Amino acid sequence: MELLETLNRTIKLAMDEGRVGSYEEAQSLFRSFRLSIHVRPGFSASPADEAAVLTLLNAAPKTFLGGVELLGPLHERCTMAWFSGKSLGQAAEHFGVTTASVSSDDVPIIFVGDGLAKGGAFWLGVSTRSDGFVLSPDSAAAGSQENAVEVGVAAAGAALNEAFQYAYRKAPLAGQREVHWKRPGGTNQTEAGSLWLIGLGHLGQAFLWTAALAGGNRLPRFMRLTDYDQVSWSSLSTCLLAEARHVGRKKVDAVADQMESLGVHIQRDYNRLDLDAGTVQSAQDQV
Repeated sequence: MELLETLNRTIKLAMDEGRVGSYEEAQSLFRSFRLSIHVRPGFSASPADEAAVLTLLNAAPKTFLGGVELLGPLHERCTMAWFSGKSLGQAAEHFGVTTASVSSDDVPIIFVGDGLAKGGAFWLGVSTRSDGFVLSPDSAAAGSQENAVEVGVAAAGAALNEAFQYAYRKAPLAGQREVHWKRPGGTNQTEAGSLWLIGLGHLGQAFLWTAALAGGNRLPRFMRLTDYDQVSWSSLSTCLLAEARHVGRKKVDAVADQMESLGVHIQRDYNRLDLDAGTVQSAQDQV
């Protein structure tokens, strides 16, 4: 198997930049990166906060290869997508995140819920709002029921980027200043009846991950999924819906199985997109 098909894409960054002299050195570097995720009780009361927590648990282990730990209400039940009815501890276990009662020393912390910084080299609070989020090195505030899932997913991505910039680049401002983000205008929630999604790489899967967490009328009832590629080991470092059990399977099948478990009707298309194919029936018409 070629290295390209097995290489963690974040490790590839260090090799491309000349930060390391070998693949083994790159692995050693990224295995030194660790992260601690702290969650306050009541996270599931805010869609944005729960989405942020689940996205952190999913995405953090893909880069922080030295280990990700979770401190929080392990018995509190999640409400979204595949994790509905499962405890926070079970969700963490699914993603290979360990649980702890006390944070490890000198490990960067991302905090979700009401809280104040308690010292340490890196502490970043996530506060979701109805129209965006704030990342702060001083405090965090719990979100409300009105805060959208998309806000939480975006907040998790931004927080992980800050932690990565701190661990990898030693960026002096990473986690040391407030970051404010506001949702662009014209992004009101609308019902999605059916869609055709072309490409199931990191962007396509991130879209479906967000739609699945949102659920309800935000999750299309009918989908046509188009992709000719297979899930490789390298896919696990970039794709939110790819898991080790999917390696070697068509991306369409790996993703379709998961979406069908949420009640979505799927048309599976394993071919490259042919722009000269003419008119194509909608996903709903072909189901």
